Amino acid sequence: MHSTPYSVSPQPLMPPQAPTKADPGSPWALVVGVIALVMAALGLLLTTTAGAQICALVRVGDSADPEGDALAPGMFAVLGLVAFVALLVALAPVFAGFDRGRSAGAWVAGALLPWALCFVLYFAMVGFGDDFDEVVRGSALLGFYSASALVLALLIGTILLGIRPGRRWLAHRVLARTAPAELGPEAPGPLRKAPRRFLVSLVLSVLGTCGSIGFYPLSAMGDDPDLGVLLGVLGAVALLFVVVPLALACLGAVRAREGRRGGARLARVLSAGPLVFLLLLALMAAFAGVISLIAPDGQVEAAVLPPGPAVAIGIALALTSLTAAGFVLASLAALADPRSDHYLTARRRMAEV
Repeated sequence: MHSTPYSVSPQPLMPPQAPTKADPGSPWALVVGVIALVMAALGLLLTTTAGAQICALVRVGDSADPEGDALAPGMFAVLGLVAFVALLVALAPVFAGFDRGRSAGAWVAGALLPWALCFVLYFAMVGFGDDFDEVVRGSALLGFYSASALVLALLIGTILLGIRPGRRWLAHRVLARTAPAELGPEAPGPLRKAPRRFLVSLVLSVLGTCGSIGFYPLSAMGDDPDLGVLLGVLGAVALLFVVVPLALACLGAVRAREGRRGGARLARVLSAGPLVFLLLLALMAAFAGVISLIAPDGQVEAAVLPPGPAVAIGIALALTSLTAAGFVLASLAALADPRSDHYLTARRRMAEV
């Protein structure tokens, strides 16, 4: 049978072409973005130090409520330390030439931006207020200036690692060392794993949320008269900003695995909220455990769980939420992988023929 002038034979997926002179091969955006996030990591260390200093100074000072005044800077110090480790772990693969480090670094930096703004507000209120002595205000001013620089560094790193020049240079290198067999008509390995990773993060998020709701009444927070409202807000936040978005992101990743770029975009958009709120859930779980150590004796005695098990359970629940956030980051890195992008681009071109 002869083909008609209007018939078109299907086009196979072509292997990537080597970068040409016309390709934007400059690594400037990637290099500057990585430097910005390294500076952000240093800023996190400084804000962590400032928070720890304020926590220690308030507890040994003449504050009317040393436990209450030390709680916020102590939690900010813990959050800053966790964010510092997360940022370095996310960036590490970049130095080995893997694109997942670029993607994870950009998403971690974006998720930390709201928390960095909270650092700025807290340290500004303490440093420029009159509620504490000069020593505490001096530590708060260190935290304020460090947190302000942190916001700027996170913003620059998020933008430069996410824009096309920041992605293109590293993508060419990744595709250049990829075997042609891995760029065939089937979805590449990273894209096939993305739905399963989203599903694991969804399961861990549900377990962490349900565990926290059951744990709070047994901890030193159990006698709080507003605990019922807190648990209702926690459940609503987890459902609206974590569970539902992750379920839809999982479906979007499935569509992306079938060659639909719109599914990948949907999964990326819906993953921003869970990253921020999973960090909030981890912080609240850690708070519920740590408060058993610093709460007044009467409040500790009223708790069902003694301080030791309460701290252990709180840390375990916090690690559960952080692990769920890690699987979200792994899923996003799989969607942004150059091999996944090559596959989605080739499928779109075949559909347009």
